[in-house]
Amino acid sequence: MRQYMSDDWESITVMGEYLRGIDQAIELVNITLVAFPDLKLHIVDSFCEGNDLDGYKTTMPVLHTATHMGWHPVFGPPTGKRAAWYGMPNTFIKNINGQWK
Repeated sequence: MRQYMSDDWESITVMGEYLRGIDQAIELVNITLVAFPDLKLHIVDSFCEGNDLDGYKTTMPVLHTATHMGWHPVFGPPTGKRAAWYGMPNTFIKNINGQWK
């Protein structure tokens, strides 16, 4: 993740929690994969606008599906139940020191 994402990464999670920094991104992924190890992402579409000089903004509607098989700080102990939720990542991609992030 550090190779492809900037250090000042930020997001608002599906729970409405504001996160900032690559360390929080890594923690979010690890917590999610412990609780939902069979997580699948289906990117429904992809929209991109921008240029090589200023960078690009992308929007990707995505459907997440998974089974709650591990402990999660919000959902608690595993239930074995299937879950599905929708997301709408907006990303900004820029060339930083010769690498697109």
